[in-house]
Amino acid sequence: MKQEKKMKNNIDKREEEVRKIMQLLDEMQPLKVSPLFRVHLMERIAAGSTKSRLETVHNFNPRLAFAALLLVINISSAMLFFSSTERQSKETASNATETISDDYTSPALAYYTETGTEFSGSELPDNQNGSR
Repeated sequence: MKQEKKMKNNIDKREEEVRKIMQLLDEMQPLKVSPLFRVHLMERIAAGSTKSRLETVHNFNPRLAFAALLLVINISSAMLFFSSTERQSKETASNATETISDDYTSPALAYYTETGTEFSGSELPDNQNGSR
């Protein structure tokens, strides 16, 4: 019941505001515009666009040029850094692969790879067995 009453009051308030606005709009006097208004406006727009084009051609901003130069230098140095890092990581990976392959292809392990027997560690000399 209370909500219906509040809603009705809100609707009444809105209708009253709309009536006031409509009354104010009816009381407004029509605007009088000069017949040459459009012509003058178009002339201003044309003059402004021509002027701005000429200003952009003759306006050289050294700060902007310097900022662009710094941006190019930063991008190129970052590209050089990441390309050299990539090469170094590839070289490191190949060196690790060679080291591992050298460890497993040593003459000490050749007997076990040729005969197909597993290496248990008991075949090592006595001084190496005791250290385990």
